[in-house]
Amino acid sequence: MTHLLLFSFFLFCFIGCNNHSNTMPKASVTIDTSSSALYKKDTGVNHVIYYEPNYSLIKIDTSSIRLNFFNKVPETISFRGEFYTYDTTTLADNKYIFLTNMTTYAIIKSNGKDIYLEKEYDKCLALPDDTYKDVYSGNDYEIIFYHKVIKDGYGKSNEIGKLIIENSRHQLVVKVHGGDNLNYR
Repeated sequence: MTHLLLFSFFLFCFIGCNNHSNTMPKASVTIDTSSSALYKKDTGVNHVIYYEPNYSLIKIDTSSIRLNFFNKVPETISFRGEFYTYDTTTLADNKYIFLTNMTTYAIIKSNGKDIYLEKEYDKCLALPDDTYKDVYSGNDYEIIFYHKVIKDGYGKSNEIGKLIIENSRHQLVVKVHGGDNLNYR
């Protein structure tokens, strides 16, 4: 009896595994950009970690721009960065609204989502009186950042400025203060 049950079981398994049975064609795979990674973390020469942000997650954004504070500074800003908040808010770790890694990108949090924007060097300008214009774009946003150095020294700077943030439908202008810090972490 046991041999008959084992034989039936194996026969059933082999019949069920027949590759020539009628199969439905595979459905096409669609990629949901909301589940795509914000950035890729990789290790380079001498075990240096670097980040490659995704600047094209959002194709068209028509939502209103509502900036949120970062609960903590993302790991993509590791050693040196610029940290800004509203000009009416005290600078604190959980009160930043605009972050940069000082060389290639900036991050804002709008409607609860981190948005990475690439620095466009060809549009950046040094203006008179220690004032600068930086332009960042990506994920259907553009930020024009005017900032003026107020105090500079010992690996830190204090600046005031204005952010002009745009997506495909809305624009937000925000006065900010903050600066860079060599010894953040």
